[in-house]
Amino acid sequence: MELRVTTPSSGDILLQKKGGIGELTGTVPLLSNGRYKVYIRGAITKRVYDTNTVTVKIPPARPSGLSAKASGTTISVNWNRGSERDLSGYTVSAGEAGSKSGSDGSLCSGSNCSTTLSVPSGTSGSVPITVRAKRSDGLGGSISSGTASTSVSVAPPAPSGGTGT
Repeated sequence: MELRVTTPSSGDILLQKKGGIGELTGTVPLLSNGRYKVYIRGAITKRVYDTNTVTVKIPPARPSGLSAKASGTTISVNWNRGSERDLSGYTVSAGEAGSKSGSDGSLCSGSNCSTTLSVPSGTSGSVPITVRAKRSDGLGGSISSGTASTSVSVAPPAPSGGTGT
């Protein structure tokens, strides 16, 4: 008898093969979200005796290393790239400066990710910054991480220079 699993990312994997009577056990690597079909089949006959499908939907890890810097009318946001191989992107929000979503490839290079957001005119004070990672849920949708957060202080606009005559 064979204990096998069909995974969304690695295809069909033999977990254990055993002759005679006994228990079959195995460990399945959960490398991506989606449906995992576990089944027992005859090693010689290839007849499937039992099957069970499990759906795995694990959110990505919360982004780490988040930092932000304000300069004039721009907020620069930086964070560490997530280690999940199937990350689809990130959503960055910065209060009144709005939000930006992008793919892992468009926002990250190497192990670092970054983006910039424009601060609306007249904005000053503390601006909350959040970043969430996204990955496929394996069923056609997506699932998001917990929120990484920080804040940045935006200086009030400088008074316009004039002669005042």
